[in-house]
Amino acid sequence: MTFLIQNKQQDSKYLIISLAVLFFDQFIKIASLRRIIEIETYSNYNSLIGLTSTQYVLFLFFFAIILYLKKNVIINSVGNNKIAFFLLITGIISNLFDMIFYGYIVDYITILNLLSFNIADVAICVGAFLLSWKVLQK
Repeated sequence: MTFLIQNKQQDSKYLIISLAVLFFDQFIKIASLRRIIEIETYSNYNSLIGLTSTQYVLFLFFFAIILYLKKNVIINSVGNNKIAFFLLITGIISNLFDMIFYGYIVDYITILNLLSFNIADVAICVGAFLLSWKVLQK
């Protein structure tokens, strides 16, 4: 019984982190596009590893099916695995909002005019890194 209570508390902590990432990312995008804040944005028509918007939506559809089929693994995972899943899902959802509402992903962080990305991309990368780290440790 104590495990279930602790597990729910951990889940709520991860959910709060995910919602904060989603809110922050979308707030910056909306505020910069409406010129409420002065941040230069970039239109990324080739989302996630060069996928077009249609391919990205198909990718998300199959990703959602896989998550649904593996929901018990996600629910029963702890620590880094669970936060990794939450971050991956949050980043994908945030970028999906962009694809649906704008037709492209809004990037607002640049490094040396070579890379442009956003907080959702960082969440996806951190989630993927955490899962990869776990796999490589085994």
